[in-house]
Amino acid sequence: MAVTSARAGSLSGNARTGLAHSLIPNGQKVNLMTTKAQLLEDSLLVIWNDRNADRRLEAMHKIYAPDIHFYESNAGNAVVGYQEINDLISKLQAEWPLEFQFQLTKPTQVNHTTQVASWVLGPEGLNPVAAGMDVAVIEDELIKSLYLFLDA
Repeated sequence: MAVTSARAGSLSGNARTGLAHSLIPNGQKVNLMTTKAQLLEDSLLVIWNDRNADRRLEAMHKIYAPDIHFYESNAGNAVVGYQEINDLISKLQAEWPLEFQFQLTKPTQVNHTTQVASWVLGPEGLNPVAAGMDVAVIEDELIKSLYLFLDA
């Protein structure tokens, strides 16, 4: 399986359907990055699971820095910027069945400006076709760099 083939899917009822939940009940804005890795969860569950390119692009503006660098492997160059990442997602999603989706396998973690999420990809309730981990570096409350680690 190619490294880039690990990215595709569509949102399920279990996946988040909105962007970063940054309002507490009384309407006061908070920075959830300090308590959990919401940006990285939304990158995976909102952007990478959505098959609508226009919606993905809109979400990227709220989650990614304009010059975000996505590193699929140590061997390749970074995919840079909203449009290049959006094009990559479209290409990869075209290779997978519609029922493929990303699902978190455990709670996301945060350590200062670094966020980590473990995931599987495949049809919900069936054996996954891929598993891995995403690591995000946060700058100015947006994902500046995103690194993919596939499980062997």
